[in-house]
Amino acid sequence: MLSFDGDIMDIVARIKELMKIKGWNTYTLAMEAGLTTSTLYGVMNGRTQPTIITIESLCVALNISLSDFFDVEIKTPSELETINNDYARLSDKDKRLVDHLIEYLARMT
Repeated sequence: MLSFDGDIMDIVARIKELMKIKGWNTYTLAMEAGLTTSTLYGVMNGRTQPTIITIESLCVALNISLSDFFDVEIKTPSELETINNDYARLSDKDKRLVDHLIEYLARMT
């Protein structure tokens, strides 16, 4: 499972976890991901932060999606039901505000 330091994911721990599952060392992962060994060693030793492109290359090599890498929490139906019920209790004015906020956030992605 992922470890977190505050709100920041420990990416190195996640990479090590995935390498262990595959039975790969750092050199093998770098070669499979099309990265230089110095790039991956820099990330693994904490000297550099990986870019999203680097993480995506690692994911392709490991045959996982980005969401699998970050182990995104999926809302359960009961959580979605709670959100829906909370929304239903809002006034019409507040619903419009929430709708505008969602539209705004959707445009940002």
